[in-house]
Amino acid sequence: MIRNLNTRGRIILLVVLAALPALVFIVYSTQDERTRAEAHARQELRRLVRLAAHQQAQIIEGARQTLVAISLVPSVVLNDAARCNEYLAKLLERSPGLYHSMGIYGADNVLFCNSLPWEGKIVSPDRLYVSLARAT
Repeated sequence: MIRNLNTRGRIILLVVLAALPALVFIVYSTQDERTRAEAHARQELRRLVRLAAHQQAQIIEGARQTLVAISLVPSVVLNDAARCNEYLAKLLERSPGLYHSMGIYGADNVLFCNSLPWEGKIVSPDRLYVSLARAT
């Protein structure tokens, strides 16, 4: 087969054969780089998932501590809506970005006090969080 090629064909074949190891090396190198990039991406994903889980755990712990703080409100504050509003407003200030509002509902599902001002009577018997709080 090589004998049938002219000089030009033989030179082209020689160049292709000379470039073949470089081409194989490039393919291998690219595959190796891709494998390393994939391993790095998986490692980074694991790190981000752990970080997100840790942040969620901190948010849950903060919510638990806030509920404990609200449960320890002295009865003097709970019997005075204005003082209760002020207390919850201070709690809300200490939790920037976590909560939109904080409020305490009475046993009759009527909002007794809230960290944000409101007008009128707010009744929430159909809210899932109210029924779950009462049940537990």
